[in-house]
Order: sequence, then C-alpha cells, then structure tokens
Amino acid sequence: MDNVEKGIISLTYYTSLIIILLNINAEIFFGVNYYENVFSSTYKTPVIFILWILTSAIMCNAIIFVNKEKPEHNIKRYFGYSVFIIFSVLISISSLFLDSENFIPFFNIRTVLLIAIVTLALITKINTAEIKLISMPESHNIKLILETLIYIMPFVILSTETYLFIRYENININPNYFNALTSASWGIVWAITGTVYIYTAIKNNIKSLRYIGLLAISISIIKLFIFDLFLLPTTIRIIAFIICGLILLVAGLNYQKNVDLMKKILN
Repeated sequence: MDNVEKGIISLTYYTSLIIILLNINAEIFFGVNYYENVFSSTYKTPVIFILWILTSAIMCNAIIFVNKEKPEHNIKRYFGYSVFIIFSVLISISSLFLDSENFIPFFNIRTVLLIAIVTLALITKINTAEIKLISMPESHNIKLILETLIYIMPFVILSTETYLFIRYENININPNYFNALTSASWGIVWAITGTVYIYTAIKNNIKSLRYIGLLAISISIIKLFIFDLFLLPTTIRIIAFIICGLILLVAGLNYQKNVDLMKKILN
C-alpha cells in the first residue's frame, strides 16, 4: 500500500468519525429542543452541552481502546484526544455565556456541566495511563494537557459561581458594589486555590499542579496591584489586601516548611 492509498484511507477514517460525531450531536440538539415540555429554556442548552461532551468523551475513549495495542497508531489516538479536548474547551467557554438568571450559586446545571468535563477528563487520563504500549512522549503530552484541563476547571467554577453568589437576589448586596466585590473576590479565590494547589503539589510531587498554583497566585498579585489598587473602593481594597496578604503568608510558610522537599523536586 503506497502513501497515497494510506492518505486516502486515513482521510476517510477521520472524516467518517467527524461526520458520525456531528450527526449524533445534531440529533441531540434537535431531540432536546423537540421535547419542549421536558426541558425548560434555562436547561436546554446546558443539557445539550452535557450530552455533547459525553459523546465526545465516549468517542475519544473508544478510539483509545481500539488503538491501544498498536503503538504506531498514535495519530489516531491524538485525534481522539483532540476531539474531547476541543469540545471541552469550547463548551467550557460557551458555558460562561449561559443565561444564569435563575441559577442558584454553586448548585446549578452549569456547575454540573463543568464537573462533568473534569470527571470525563479524569477518566480519559486514567484510561491513557493503563495503555502499556504507548510511548513516553505521547503519554507525557496527553497527561499534561488533561491535567491542565482538570486543574484549571476549579478556577472557572469558583469564578463563575462567585460572580453569581454576589449577584444572588437572596444575598441583598448593593448593586453599586457588584463589580468591586466580584473583582476582589476573584483575586482572593484564585490566591486561595493557588495556595491549596501548591500545598497539594508539594506533598504529591505534581509539577503541573504546582505551576498552575504559582501562576494563579501571580495573577492574583498582579491583578491586586494593577487593577484593584485603583479601581476598588477603599474599604473593599483594604480588606482584599489583608486577606491576600494572609494567603501569601500561608503560601510562603508552606514553601519554607517544605524547602528541602522542594529542592528535591526542582532538582
């Protein structure tokens, strides 16, 4: 079989998979919209997104399973991973623009959607780790991408739900403070999450988690001094600085406490 034939077969293979996935997703879209009495307008799009990410994960893991005994089929496995990762990223971004007027903070369909993405990414990561014949570079690359997706998602969930919480009608916060409180809360949440990530990474020697934690704290500090310092009201700014200062103190003490372990990890 020459290269032209191989190219045609590969093109047919990938095109067929894409068409199958698009057809399934189209049926999901029309099916959910057809049953108007089952799904309200608030839940239609999130349900569609959940089913779409589920189908992409099933296809991804099916491709991995079929090609797990064939080391030379790494391109097919990468294609499967790409399907899931692209759907995950696009759906995660799209979920930020859902109509959240009737959402309860931290207990809503968008949170379920984002948790589903994390769960499916974790399952895919576990399935990848069980493939014995996969090459080290492929295993490392896929593990890094999936871990990044998994570790970033809590920031997305906490940020969106904090935004909802501040604006939740039962909280009774003055609308004039919505943006200021949101900005301050995001910085605090990112710093806390980053500190937890760093602590967990040091204890379990997870390099990617440590980098994301450091990045989150760095972004929080930059945001605090470049934006919040000038945009926040005085009282909120003082509180935000105090809380972030305490968080950074805890992070610094954590590093100092585990300095020997950190040297081993970095070396």
